[in-house]
Amino acid sequence: MENITAEAIKKKLDLLRNSSDFPRENNTQVNLPAVKNAGKALKKLIRNFPTHDNLDEIYLKVVAINSLYSTNIYDTYKIAYHIKERVKNIDSRLERGDLTLVHEIASGHHIENKDGKEKLFYSFATKYCSCHNPEHYAIYDTLIQDILIKDYNVGKSAKDRINYGKLRNYENFMNVISDFQHRHNLAEVSLKDIDMYLWIKGKEKEMEKCNW
Repeated sequence: MENITAEAIKKKLDLLRNSSDFPRENNTQVNLPAVKNAGKALKKLIRNFPTHDNLDEIYLKVVAINSLYSTNIYDTYKIAYHIKERVKNIDSRLERGDLTLVHEIASGHHIENKDGKEKLFYSFATKYCSCHNPEHYAIYDTLIQDILIKDYNVGKSAKDRINYGKLRNYENFMNVISDFQHRHNLAEVSLKDIDMYLWIKGKEKEMEKCNW
């Protein structure tokens, strides 16, 4: 991977922000027009429906985030109801960046897998929180986990290394993101820009593996 600097991140994201709205013609490149406009659409949606007083508005946000960010929730209404009725004081907690919200949104919804075990919608929960407060919540996505783990573990002893399991704890994940910012001198780069840069790099690596 290229040297990670604030300038490298800016250059990568400039390609995204300046990309044409014309749909891509093939799948050999990251779908920048779709990524750009998904972000713009969700930003407008949250601006119009920022709070959690009405179930229909929450439902709309859950459906949009699930669809545009591909979080694979098959019962979006149940998640919306869970957020409305079971997650307490969500607006004030989102505003102050309460990290415990992620686990509360990801679990306790009673959506089970085929083995009868409740599913953990961890990636969705980080994305939901990030959409409402991108400066306090980083996004977890499987596309970026390999990059973060490889980067974090450089020079670490066996006992200090991280793995996938540790990243599934959101406080651990945020600590890794903070470490990433510190070691690469990215204090002036927003969490949202770091998220997007890592996702694009992860998507590029995935496409390389598929020989697209």
